[in-house]
Order: sequence, then C-alpha cells, then structure tokens
Amino acid sequence: MSETQRTESQQLPVLVLSLLIGGTVFVLEPTKAAVLNWSELSVGAMSLDSGLWLPWGLVSAALAGLGLLLSVWLGARVVACWLALYVGLWAQGSLLVWHYGPFDGTTIDWSAHDAKGAFEVLVWAALLGVALLGTHTLRRHWLGIAGLVLALQVAALAQHVAEEVPFEPRPAHDSRAAQHGFNLYSDERNVIVLVLDSLQSDFFAEALQDPAFADRVPPGFVYYRNAVSLYALTQFSLQSMLTAAAVPD
Repeated sequence: MSETQRTESQQLPVLVLSLLIGGTVFVLEPTKAAVLNWSELSVGAMSLDSGLWLPWGLVSAALAGLGLLLSVWLGARVVACWLALYVGLWAQGSLLVWHYGPFDGTTIDWSAHDAKGAFEVLVWAALLGVALLGTHTLRRHWLGIAGLVLALQVAALAQHVAEEVPFEPRPAHDSRAAQHGFNLYSDERNVIVLVLDSLQSDFFAEALQDPAFADRVPPGFVYYRNAVSLYALTQFSLQSMLTAAAVPD
C-alpha cells in the first residue's frame, strides 16, 4: 500500500473519532450535567442545545485537521490515539467520578485525594500504552469499540432523562400573568421570601441579639427558629416549610 493510500485509509476513522471526542466534551457531558441539575437552570432545552453545536463543530474540525495532518507521518497510530482519547474521556466522565465532598462553599482537602489523582494518571498512561502497542488491533476494531462507548454514553444519558422527565416547557414571561397569580393568599398584602441556602440557622439568632443589627431589620421580618424540613434539597424543603406539608411524588 502506498503512502497516499495509507493516509486515505485513516481519514474516515479520524473524522468520526474527532466528532465523537468533540461531542463528548461539548454535547454529551454538558447535556448530562444539565439534565441532572435541570431544576436549577433557567434556560430551556432548545436554548441550551443551541449553544453547544458551534463549539462542537469547531473543536471537531480542529481535531480532524490535526489528525489528518499527523496521519501523514504516524499512520494508524493516530487512529489508535484518537480512540484511546475517546475511551479515556468517557471513563473520566462516567467511571472516574469521585466524591470530593459537599459543594457547600467549604474548603476541599485536595491532599486527601492524591491517590485518586495518581490512579487517574495511571489509567490515562495505560490507554496511551495500549494505543501505541496495539495500534493495528485498535485500527481494525476502532468502529466496534467506538460504537460500544457511544452506546454506553447514550444509554446513560437516556437513563438520566428518564429519571428527570417530563421536561415541561418553560412558559414565556408574561408580567400580567405573573401579577394575576402573585396574590395567592391575600389581596392586600404580599410576602417576600428570601432563601439563603446553606446558611447556618443560628446566624440570625446571634445577629438579632445585636441591637444595631436589629434596628436595621425591615418591619415585618420574622425569624422562624424551629422551621425544619423533611428534605435535604432546597427545592423540596422550601415547599414543605411554606405549606407545612410533605411534597407529593
């Protein structure tokens, strides 16, 4: 096989794997994160997805161009390395997900997780070693391996979507509709609820003992010291505390 033929034989694998690598970083993983945190987002699904296509296309094109250029000198090694990168990105986002601590503003002791970082380095080094030592085997089976990883990604995303659906479309903002439904319990007085998430409940108790602070508290402010919820999530706790009822499934 001539040098030109060898280069041409790498074009399709490089193009497909470049699309999969870019899709993993800029489409599948961001979409998975959005689905898992859907209640915290204020953007609709279509608006979110529309912002992912451009970076996916740009990065995929850059990877494809680089891969095709390198394939002139490296041949099938480029396909093996691109395949290893794709598998590694999937493993990093799906398998090498550690519990570093609660995301509540407290300092994370990264030194306690040195072993996890070392293990991840070994995984990536092993993938690179397999790509270099098993180049021809990976080149022959690149499509099956990439298809399997893609199927796992899609299945995981589908599972998350099934757990979070239905994605009810967010209604367009209508100031008149908002005003009409704002006075839920009273036609004369409204209540403004300020939610300070992850703030210690005894903070107000201590602050209110300071006369200078107490004098600056707006009229009508009420501190409920013993307001306790059944839930660990703000989304459900707030509903429960305001309605004095358990949130239905």
